[in-house]
Amino acid sequence: MIDVAKMTLRAATPLAIAVAALAADPPTSQAVLSIAQANSCSDAYQLKNIAFDARMTAVMMYYKGFIQNAGDRERQDCLRTHVLRDGGSVVIDRTMDLIDSQCLPIEAAARQALADLCP
Repeated sequence: MIDVAKMTLRAATPLAIAVAALAADPPTSQAVLSIAQANSCSDAYQLKNIAFDARMTAVMMYYKGFIQNAGDRERQDCLRTHVLRDGGSVVIDRTMDLIDSQCLPIEAAARQALADLCP
């Protein structure tokens, strides 16, 4: 048996916490884990808070990284031609529309915008 009169405050605090935790232990079937999910429109909100030219630059920078990491050299060249050179504004505009209208993250909107462009 523990003599409570001889215990110091430092020793009593963990013991008190342990006793309180055991006494208040709810059944495990009632335990719920709550995980905060990212806002589905977070990219759209972030892009709306900056100027239009900056939005276009942000999407263009995403595409540059995406194209650089595309594994196949032929696919990289095809994407470069469609996105960064000739008709890039069409793909970027489509991406921006998908982000705004469907609240898609940049990654998902970019993949949808590129769906039929390059094999």
